[in-house]
Amino acid sequence: DEPGTVRWLIERLSKRSISGTCGVIIDGIEHITPAGQNALLKTIEEPQEGTAIILISANRSQVLPTILSRSTEIPFQPLSERQVGEVLRGLSSGAEGAEDAIGANSVDLAAAISGGSVERALVLGDAAFMESLMGLCAAISATARTGAPFDRDLSQYQKRPGYEALLDMLVHIYRLMLRGTLQGSALPEALAPAVMEDRDTIVKIIKIFLALKGGLANNLNMRMHLKGMLYGIGGMETMGMPDLSA
Repeated sequence: DEPGTVRWLIERLSKRSISGTCGVIIDGIEHITPAGQNALLKTIEEPQEGTAIILISANRSQVLPTILSRSTEIPFQPLSERQVGEVLRGLSSGAEGAEDAIGANSVDLAAAISGGSVERALVLGDAAFMESLMGLCAAISATARTGAPFDRDLSQYQKRPGYEALLDMLVHIYRLMLRGTLQGSALPEALAPAVMEDRDTIVKIIKIFLALKGGLANNLNMRMHLKGMLYGIGGMETMGMPDLSA
């Protein structure tokens, strides 16, 4: 079996370690299919003596209840915007050329839409990525506002940062806009091309992102579903979630 697959892991964990101890970290168990998680269940229930299995998940709801019931859960809270910003500024000050790690003007925005993840904030600190993301937001807002054609290619985000992380970033961006309309607070200049002032439309867009995130496990076509729901946003209810099958 190919290294890194569930079958490969089960095979490796079925063998007793020479030293008598063995540890494995599964980062992102929620991305393993239900069938794969079920296959792991027996190994998690009855590991070899001296074996420690650490499961890491950013979405508890996508981990099988049978696995959760057999695990000891240790919750970790996301960092605050301030903490993420401090980490990014520390990285920047330690880099050659002072701002090589992440531009000073991008730190606050990256921290605000990172969801408390330094890993995502570093992706957002890439100037080319941030420019692409702001362009995507501008296209989404234009389609929602005027019905303009949505022709953005989303495949570039499939591996970096991944669709789930992308949708989280988009949710945080539009939450910033919503907060701005509610509080009358100024928004980062980078968001200017995408800014919307209609609160109901902003809420609908956020609901679209959340619905898409919930449908990722079903291998939905991200671009097709996003495009379709944006075109139909005028008839969307502000209450409840949009229907992915529509």
